[in-house]
Amino acid sequence: MITIEFGAAENQTLDRNSLFIRFMGNDFRENLDKIKSFWNRTYLKQTYEWEVPFSCWGEIKELYKDTEIKYLNEPPKAKQVTDNDILEGLDFNGYNLYDYQLDGVKYGLNHYNFLLLDEQGLGKTLQLISLARYKKEHRGLKHCLIICGINSLKWNWVKEIHKFCKNEDAVVLGTKVNTKGKVVPITVEETKQQIDSCPEQFFWIINIERIRLNKEDEKNKTGIVHHLNKQIEQNNLGMIAIDECHKVKSITSSQSKGILALDNKASKVGMTGTLLVNNPYDLYCPMSFIGLINYNKWLFERKFVIKDEWHNIIGYQNMEELHNILYKSSIRRTKDLLDLPEKMYKQEWLEFSKEEQSVFNQVIGQEEFKLDKIDEPLEIMAIITRMRQATVASELLTTKCTKSTKFDRLKDILEEAKNNNEKVLVFCPFTQALELGLNYCKEYSPKIVKGGMGQGVQQVVDEHESTEGFSVLFAQEATLGVGYTLTNTSIVVFLSPPWSRATYDQCCDRCHRIGQKKTVQIIDLLIQDTYDEMIYKKLHGKGAMSDVLIDGAEMDSVKQYFTDMGIEFKKQSIEKEKDVKTLLDGLIE
Repeated sequence: MITIEFGAAENQTLDRNSLFIRFMGNDFRENLDKIKSFWNRTYLKQTYEWEVPFSCWGEIKELYKDTEIKYLNEPPKAKQVTDNDILEGLDFNGYNLYDYQLDGVKYGLNHYNFLLLDEQGLGKTLQLISLARYKKEHRGLKHCLIICGINSLKWNWVKEIHKFCKNEDAVVLGTKVNTKGKVVPITVEETKQQIDSCPEQFFWIINIERIRLNKEDEKNKTGIVHHLNKQIEQNNLGMIAIDECHKVKSITSSQSKGILALDNKASKVGMTGTLLVNNPYDLYCPMSFIGLINYNKWLFERKFVIKDEWHNIIGYQNMEELHNILYKSSIRRTKDLLDLPEKMYKQEWLEFSKEEQSVFNQVIGQEEFKLDKIDEPLEIMAIITRMRQATVASELLTTKCTKSTKFDRLKDILEEAKNNNEKVLVFCPFTQALELGLNYCKEYSPKIVKGGMGQGVQQVVDEHESTEGFSVLFAQEATLGVGYTLTNTSIVVFLSPPWSRATYDQCCDRCHRIGQKKTVQIIDLLIQDTYDEMIYKKLHGKGAMSDVLIDGAEMDSVKQYFTDMGIEFKKQSIEKEKDVKTLLDGLIE
């Protein structure tokens, strides 16, 4: 027999209430083995009980369906929140919540911590703002912290809060208004003092880089995260949300350590439309942040990762179990809920000119290297980067070839868009290529968004979106690919295929989201028989819809990717003629 008592949560952070389970009788060992196999349980040494989140009650009953269960008290009855409860007293500045958004708020009210995994464009921002405001009005929430996984999104959040809330304000931690009325950054020490002063604004916003926790701060408890924890302990900060939480995926990074060091007394929400589930390491930090798993890194690896005798990762296991755990405390809806216009995909396969082909051949070692803007690439990542650049514009690599087949085609697209009064968004990963594009297309008065612009990103987006009729905006995927809304733009052009399907979809969905009235046309400009072709086929090939192809910052990931393709590199440097040709043959196979 087992006994179950209902009560307020003690160790687990998913729900406000818990089940407290104790084993009795002759079947003690069998019952103990069952609870140890359960995905989310904690042992309480003082009371000899196992604590399980209240939301797992149904699973526990199924687990012990052949065992006598004695309940020591009645289960708690939570007040059912209605749509009218949420809407009453909250002014949304003239905007209305969709039914599924109201459901998302209610889900958040019934879960202390959770993941909001709605597809891009379904209004996760408004749901989070509404949830926080309801908690302020009805549950005494004093402040809500929003951690931006992408730095430039801080100012987008400020804009969205002002858009949806007539009587709420936000402060960006780490900034101040100077004597000239301009927002300027402040030092880390000044940011700590700012947090200690407990800013009066309800919404606090900070970029994830500020949360980084180095060894010294971790040891001395002097990091920004520790100053935030003081506000949590004083009940001033009661809710924390991470926007684009899929960006927090490295188990050992200093920002992951900072995120996981945040006090569990605050309720937590992880937000993303592209939580990648092919690699369990991508899930560890978001799931740990909300308390969905309580394994340490070692146990997590042992349960879900397969390593060889030299500790190299050779595969993964128990993926179905991991996915099931993920969706125990998450909510996800897709755009099928909305009556959005279609997305139309178009691939334009282009051919190099003779001069461009020569430049590309020099990069891959099939012709004598004579490119005068770069050194001869010997590392695999350098070769890959140069191949990508060559397909966009040879002028990035040499002064001897100023033709760009892709920019020539782009000008045709822009001319047609201008005649039809349509707005165009052009993505490319290379800053130099974007700047080159401004010159190529100068007659169309293009705008540009790139890294390092801070709040200037939102200003350029607003200018582009509010321009009457035709406008063109060049943008880097890393800067504008997540979090921004461009629903007045109906044409998206990729000058170079992104390295992951998730990035590709995120970029497309800047335009294909709530508020879009036109069909969104997505155009991929591709050079046949080049690196473009391989990446595009992997992005859109069967079974590759969610694959992360290459993480450009990690050489090991690149090597592993090519190893999976049957290309083995025993050294980083490459012998030009033979090995690079083998590489390309494998890529375009």
